[in-house]
Amino acid sequence: MNQPPQIVFFIDRALESKRLIQAMRLKGAAIETHQAHFRHDAYDIEWLPIVSKKGWVVLTQDVNLGKNQIELTAIAKENTKVFILVSGNLGSQAITSVLTNILEKLEKFALNNSAPFIAKIKDDGSITLWRNHHQLLKMLS
Repeated sequence: MNQPPQIVFFIDRALESKRLIQAMRLKGAAIETHQAHFRHDAYDIEWLPIVSKKGWVVLTQDVNLGKNQIELTAIAKENTKVFILVSGNLGSQAITSVLTNILEKLEKFALNNSAPFIAKIKDDGSITLWRNHHQLLKMLS
């Protein structure tokens, strides 16, 4: 029986914490981190193409990633899948709880939605598509 491909989540510097990384790995998630691959001060447009080419799915708290025109263009051009945790006032423990509790939901969402996309994650664990692939690809024309 064929298993669906495993999603690799890339946790960017805005969300990266040892607690989150360890907890997600304990739940079976494949995790790559900003710190392991890039300079701390690397611009988003520097790492987005690399992460996308590897097929990794971005997890971030950086809401500006979905608003900045240069970054939106990079997401569209590179076919990036992005999840943004939009509840900025959560502490590390609460963030870890939210994301580990919806890990399976994140994986299914990433598999069932065409790249590129940007989805919002709220503190109740709900996921909503913010910008779909049609909207993002339209920016390139």
